[in-house]
Amino acid sequence: MKPAIVLKAQFIKPNTASRKNYSSYINYIYRKEALNESESTPDYFANYIDYMNDRKKGAFGFDDKKDKLEQNEILSKANAFDNARNDNRVLWQDVYSFDNTFLEEYGLYNSRTNELDSKALIQSARDSMNSFKRSAKINNLVWTGAIHRNTDNIHIHVASVNMDEKVERESDGVQRGARTDKTLSDMKSKFINQLIDRNHRLDIMTKQRDQLVKNDFLQKPTEIQKEKLEKIKKQLPENSNKWSYNRKGMKHLQPLIDEYTHDYIKRNHSKQYEEYNQMLDQETALNKRLYGTGTKEYKKYENTKTNKLNELDERMGNALLKNLKEEERLKSRLRENEFFRNKAEFEPAQQKSPIRYRRVKYNPVLNRRTQFMIERGFNSRYKDQQLEMDNRRLEQSVEQEKSRQQYGYEL
Repeated sequence: MKPAIVLKAQFIKPNTASRKNYSSYINYIYRKEALNESESTPDYFANYIDYMNDRKKGAFGFDDKKDKLEQNEILSKANAFDNARNDNRVLWQDVYSFDNTFLEEYGLYNSRTNELDSKALIQSARDSMNSFKRSAKINNLVWTGAIHRNTDNIHIHVASVNMDEKVERESDGVQRGARTDKTLSDMKSKFINQLIDRNHRLDIMTKQRDQLVKNDFLQKPTEIQKEKLEKIKKQLPENSNKWSYNRKGMKHLQPLIDEYTHDYIKRNHSKQYEEYNQMLDQETALNKRLYGTGTKEYKKYENTKTNKLNELDERMGNALLKNLKEEERLKSRLRENEFFRNKAEFEPAQQKSPIRYRRVKYNPVLNRRTQFMIERGFNSRYKDQQLEMDNRRLEQSVEQEKSRQQYGYEL
């Protein structure tokens, strides 16, 4: 599959053989034959303004502020370009080319009426050039462009020069013109995002993901889920500050955590989870359409669904761990309150007068060691029962406290 949108980029040095001046390159972009002749790269920059600005057939030049440039504005651009050349600055040339069927799919072009949403294409070019300015840290980027329809594929030509007072130069004094892969990739991404309103699509997908994450994963667990929770709790580090899904000491718990969160989501929010998966499938298909298959660009996006689902696992895992932290803090607070309440109840009983003497009847059959062992065994069983009862009361108190916080009233 071929990419639906292609960005071809290069730059021209002022001393390049067979190049006259930059203003004539603008003449080439504006040449009048652009709508009805096959395009070929010119040996010279001659006629470039005419190529970009065929007013009789609609190939108006545009820039960062205006959709249609007047003749005097085009001449002003040409002068700026020639000044750049005279100061040994490079000329950047960018061409955005489209699969016309893709433009039709998104309502940007009608092949029957030959109508084209030029405003949408122009605004996308502006976003792309603004991205270039930010990436290259250029304050005064002078540029102009034009939409061409003279070939099988609609395309946009853009020419630009850096008119900042200071620019980075090579040893021969010529401005350095190479742009990084990231700069060009960002330019294309900005163009695409504006053209098909992709940011809106991504926002919807993010909100759907966040709805899945913003759950109390401890609310109404099944008996099987309770068992899984106990397994997780027993293996958590003692220091709750280390309870983070991707922390090195937590890697062994990730399968257990994923198993629990997946089961919880599928049991309580299966519809939302399925919708999120469908969105990821649509995003994967769109990436194939935009970047083609087998291209270097597509390799960045081919694992989009897997990466997004892994990200969801991490976020849900951290949400569960956060719930467990909150539960532990609540238990600790309730234990503390219980301790002081019991202490207050117990202290008055300690005010009894001390007994100085106590008679102990000697029992030759039940010696002191045997008596001690019996008492210890009894006390141990009593403590176990007491701890179990305390734990049950604590669990009930935790549930009541969580319900109170959730619904805003005392139970």
